[in-house]
Amino acid sequence: MAPISSHWFPPHERTTATAIPLIIKFLVLAGSFIIGPILVPDASRLNQNRTASNTTFSLEDYSDIGESGNRSNISGHTVEELKKDIYFYLELQACAAGVVLVLTLVYFPSKPPTPPCRSAALKREDFLPGLKLLVVNVNFWILSVISVLVGGFSGAWMGVFSLNLKSVDVSQKEAGWIGFYSYVAVCTGMLILARLTDYFARYMKWYISGLYLISASMYLWFALICIKVAPFSLVSLYVCLLIAQMPPTACAPLFFELACEVAYPVGEGTASVILTFTNQIGSIVFLFIMMIPHVGSMWLNWGIFGAVASTPLFLLLLRERHQRLDIDTEHTPAMKKEH
Repeated sequence: MAPISSHWFPPHERTTATAIPLIIKFLVLAGSFIIGPILVPDASRLNQNRTASNTTFSLEDYSDIGESGNRSNISGHTVEELKKDIYFYLELQACAAGVVLVLTLVYFPSKPPTPPCRSAALKREDFLPGLKLLVVNVNFWILSVISVLVGGFSGAWMGVFSLNLKSVDVSQKEAGWIGFYSYVAVCTGMLILARLTDYFARYMKWYISGLYLISASMYLWFALICIKVAPFSLVSLYVCLLIAQMPPTACAPLFFELACEVAYPVGEGTASVILTFTNQIGSIVFLFIMMIPHVGSMWLNWGIFGAVASTPLFLLLLRERHQRLDIDTEHTPAMKKEH
């Protein structure tokens, strides 16, 4: 997203342009919380359609597979039905991704006929030389560590948070609606935050720090609800999860733009690729921990709380520089004369 916005949009629109594709992505993710359970019904729903003579299968049995490995209550027929539904769901996603890929290959210009700003017309470092510069760029690696802790962990956590809702008797369907509304809130917050940042671009790390402190307090509240220390109600659950999930995800455009600023003159594509890579590393580590036998699931809540709460400490070490923006703002009068 950041490479496209840097080539096609002026400085006061760059963060918003980076945010819009992410908003579309999260709106689709929000829909997946509704479409997923429809296309892949849970085992208890499948069991309702089974005859009384078949082996019974409960939702609890299905959710305990990962922790105990107990499959004694699962019939082969039920497993085959689940596999068929899951494969259909994955094939549907693959088809949608294929259509977007074909449309992109058929028509998508690499750059506009006229650069929107001076920095867009300047040459960037190629990938390998740029990668060497990033290796010694302390500010960029601070952002990469935050991307591992927050970007990777929060994305993976959102996909499995319903595991701990069983402790407060919240159904899978209700968890799906929480996920849906969380991503709708994320999209709204992302658009508002991106527009504000376009006009106050030099204070990104302070926005992020303040929002992450609010998010960490909400993750702590959720963890206390799950261990039944804090009082439970559906209203409080919705409030804490919507507020908790919004900052880590809504700040994604700011992270990409800030990473491109501190990495300059390294190309936006190089910086974005490395930041995305570290984000995926965080998700892999998070999901790998879940594969450890008998690790349980309650650590998920404390892990995401610790990751988000530590982010402001890392941001204090960051020297916020806007080298690309400085080039654009210093030469704004010249640009006007040229055009």
